[in-house]
Amino acid sequence: MKYLLRVDMKTRAVFREKWPREYQGLGGRGLIARLALSEIDPTSCPLSAASSLVIAPGIFAGGLVPSAERLSLGGKSPLTGGIKESNSGGMTGLALGRLGIGAVVVEGKPPAGDLFLLVISPVGAELVPADSLRGKVTSEATALLRKKYGSQAAVLCIGPAGERQALAAAAINTDLTGRSCRANGRGGMGALLASKGLKGVVILPGGQPARQAKDREALEAALLTFRQAVTGSAQCKNYRALGTMQTMDLANNLGCLPTGNFRRGYFEAAAQMGGEPFRKLILSRGGEGTPTAACVPGCLICCSNVFPDARGRELAAPLNYQPVASLGPNLGLANLDDIASLYCLCNDLGMDVVEAGASLALLMEEGKIPWGDAGTIARVLREAAFGKGPYAWVADGVVAAADALGVKRVPAVKGQAFPAYDPRALKGVGVTYATSPQGADHTAGHTLRGTIDHHKPQGQAQESLQAQINAAICDTLGTCLFLMPCLGQRLDILAEILGALEGEAWQLADLEQLGRQVLGWEREFNRRAGFSPRDDQLPEFCRSEPLYPAGTVFDVPESELAWVTQVMDDIS
Repeated sequence: MKYLLRVDMKTRAVFREKWPREYQGLGGRGLIARLALSEIDPTSCPLSAASSLVIAPGIFAGGLVPSAERLSLGGKSPLTGGIKESNSGGMTGLALGRLGIGAVVVEGKPPAGDLFLLVISPVGAELVPADSLRGKVTSEATALLRKKYGSQAAVLCIGPAGERQALAAAAINTDLTGRSCRANGRGGMGALLASKGLKGVVILPGGQPARQAKDREALEAALLTFRQAVTGSAQCKNYRALGTMQTMDLANNLGCLPTGNFRRGYFEAAAQMGGEPFRKLILSRGGEGTPTAACVPGCLICCSNVFPDARGRELAAPLNYQPVASLGPNLGLANLDDIASLYCLCNDLGMDVVEAGASLALLMEEGKIPWGDAGTIARVLREAAFGKGPYAWVADGVVAAADALGVKRVPAVKGQAFPAYDPRALKGVGVTYATSPQGADHTAGHTLRGTIDHHKPQGQAQESLQAQINAAICDTLGTCLFLMPCLGQRLDILAEILGALEGEAWQLADLEQLGRQVLGWEREFNRRAGFSPRDDQLPEFCRSEPLYPAGTVFDVPESELAWVTQVMDDIS
């Protein structure tokens, strides 16, 4: 039986509640959106006692469905001031699902300066003092916690950036090997944890899946079809062989690879960084490296990797496209070893790599630090995480950096930095950046694998809206977004799985309605928080500065952006 765990940080009381009727049939992102509307004052300060933090696995969580253990962290974002759901792989979602926990809702604030750890086990949950972990980076804190609570414990924790409530602080989860490497990065979720006096959460193993299917025979049949569809797809085989680094080739060839603070869409050295060259480099170095790995048991896709140094020792696990693009081409860096070290440093410090890369690019363009200097970048990141040095605001995100520097050209929407796709050459993603309630976030509605011409404005609004609906479905079910291209036209299988679990008839149309409803709830929260149509626009430079080499600008009509948001508003 699924239940809700409610934590009052003021009184240090932990309550186990029967799953509320109004949240029936929800998980992950959908639950966060619905709960935020019901329980969080949209006008409150995100870091105040009046705000809440929600930790929620998806509907499928618990081990019955492969590639469906994603974790959502959410609430009112310290970075954007609006609704936020930040999604991560790793073990936390699976561990919560196995214990039958549909969500952890953290409320209130402890006395200033107090730091705690929430420890959840099959027999209960408690808050324990965490002063001994204060100031420790995520890898060290995680190692100490796994030593104390056992190697099978799942750990979610923050680093120094989170402890000081930096607005772009991340929360980091363990993967199936116990590495502290899976980030709930976007939106300042690390700051939200810290505002509640939490250094982290430890979940002890709970044995067998707490959830049982209402129709076991139907579930087994649906899962067989599901596995065959996913593993038999060309997309799954590509992810297993090349991982997300194949995107480096796609983005560079399309001309949407952010280069030099989003001044260009093409990076000359990218041909030696992505896809097949990346795989060959891992294999040639041998040792602990592998081009194929999973972040959670039973994953069908295995898009992850272990990137080794020249001597074959693990340097980063994983090293994926998004951090490589943010810390590489956009900062003038081409050395993968340097980029891998900087990425691990961001995770250790508990900083969102997207915001960090965008902020550093502004510093470089303003001549404050040199382009492509990995040593200087590392120094600035360390100082910023601890609130020291002249550029401490790097940890607060690109908008804070722009304000400090007096820069007007800022690659951000709703206060959140562009990820690794320039919207002038990938226009469907540009529509997503502008219209998503989450702010600039490609995972809110990715269109890279769409079949329309990415350089032309026609059809981009429709493509983005469908992608946003699909993303909301995935984030609510708890499935990996990469299942979408692998399943192709067979998204109805997800409805069959859900129907077997719930003992009800679910159709694809029902899932799509759920996705639309989630978007509507998020839009309504933002409206109540004070957002308006002017927040649903890309920055001016996207419409006025042609992007090299395609020479494109973002020219999707504003009327079509308004159509997308109107569809969402009509649902809410």
